[in-house]
Amino acid sequence: MCLCCHKDETLVHLFFDCTVAKCVWGCIAYTLGTDFVPQSLWQYFVWVRRFLPGLKTIFVEGLGAVCWAIWKTRNAVCFKKKV
Repeated sequence: MCLCCHKDETLVHLFFDCTVAKCVWGCIAYTLGTDFVPQSLWQYFVWVRRFLPGLKTIFVEGLGAVCWAIWKTRNAVCFKKKV
């Protein structure tokens, strides 16, 4: 169960659908000059190709970094009661 939304905590929910994940992706989108926020892994790859053409290494590294930050924050809230 998601600690923020109280919905089933699937991978898609955790990294894309949760309000916290949407906020993170929204901040990145704002930095890139768009309001389009990816809502799935597939949309992420389309998103990166559209807004960061030619930067192939950022596909995996960027996704990994964002998901790692979301995961670490989720665990801090869940296990250490930090916000």
